[in-house]
Amino acid sequence: MKKNQEKKLSIFFEFLTVFDTPEYKFEDGGFYSIFGSLKIDTIDNKFFPTSGFLFEGDFKLYVASSDLRSDFNEFSIVKSQISKAFKIADKLSMNIGVEGGFKVGNSDSKALHFGLGGYGVNYFNNYSTFYGYDYFSLNGNSFVKIASTIDYEFINKHHFNFSANFCIWKWFTETQIDSLEENLNEKQGKEHEQHESVY
Repeated sequence: MKKNQEKKLSIFFEFLTVFDTPEYKFEDGGFYSIFGSLKIDTIDNKFFPTSGFLFEGDFKLYVASSDLRSDFNEFSIVKSQISKAFKIADKLSMNIGVEGGFKVGNSDSKALHFGLGGYGVNYFNNYSTFYGYDYFSLNGNSFVKIASTIDYEFINKHHFNFSANFCIWKWFTETQIDSLEENLNEKQGKEHEQHESVY
């Protein structure tokens, strides 16, 4: 059984290469960031897992832009993935996973928003696969995805896979965040007034 435990902390310069669409824009430069990750992997097979556990968490703090933009705002991106594989019967196994991420900060850059869609297992930037949708069809600055695969090995090294996925994604704008803060402050103010009136 493979066991892989990994901890990393690094500072690096990242160039962005993403699709130039209304949701995803090329950046003229790059971002300076501080990056930390934690990975615990006991999955026995990457493509046809029958046992094991996977946790992978990433944190990126973007502190500056290479083109020295005056409107640059510091922001962070947090992303994690948890999955568990187990056997149901001798030739039948199941893998269940939850993946999610969110953006913290008021940066107007869309180049690092989360994108969902398409097939494959090689991820880059904040892209994640999602069955039933084309590449980058779903996008936003936060998401939660649940995926499950049942694998049946009917002949040695020949497999049938049955997969399903479900996702919630959201695009919070700065206006929505400000409105939420105002509503919370207003509610706290009313609760404080009611508390004082008791005395």
